[in-house]
Formats: sequence, C-alpha cells, structure tokens
Amino acid sequence: MRNRAIDFVKGRRKDEAYPEASAETLITSAAPYDSSHAIADDECLEFLRQEVNKLKREDRELFLMKARGLKEREIAEQTGRPPGTVASQIARLLERLRASLRERGC
Repeated sequence: MRNRAIDFVKGRRKDEAYPEASAETLITSAAPYDSSHAIADDECLEFLRQEVNKLKREDRELFLMKARGLKEREIAEQTGRPPGTVASQIARLLERLRASLRERGC
C-alpha cells in the first residue's frame, strides 16, 4: 500500500496544481490494486485513515502536503519552518505511521 501511495505521488507532474482534498481522498486514490488482496488492503487503508485522523493538526498538514507531492523545501516555504526541520518532522511522522501499519500487520 505504501508503495502505491509513493507511485501516486511520483506520478504527478511537478507543475500540476494540487486540488484541495481530504486525507481520505488522497489515501483512497493512491492507485488501483490487485483485488485478490482487497480485504487486507481495505482494512489497512481504514487503519491508515484512522491513524492520520488521530494526528495533531500540524502533523496532519505536513502529511497532506507531502502526500500531495510537495517537496520538503516547498513545504518549508509554505509553513515558514526551516527545511531541515520540515524534513526531519516528515521523516519521523512517516516512520511512526509505518510502525503503526507494521504493528497492525499491513
């Protein structure tokens, strides 16, 4: 599932406008997948939605900006934070989400 989300983000063109979307929309539109794994994927998707919704507002904003394909430098410009801080916050946030998914068996 994580790879599908990464493929989705990479597939977007850099100069393409990013529409406003909720975390659920971004997560569910990641990419088509093999229906033989649909039950497990659906459960993992729902779990990821719940985990994203539990995040603090600032973390959720970082996640959504990154999910929309913005680079850390662009996120830093928009949030007024140093680029290194943004990069490390995103790395820690994604690692926490990955760890939660691994614990869940996704």
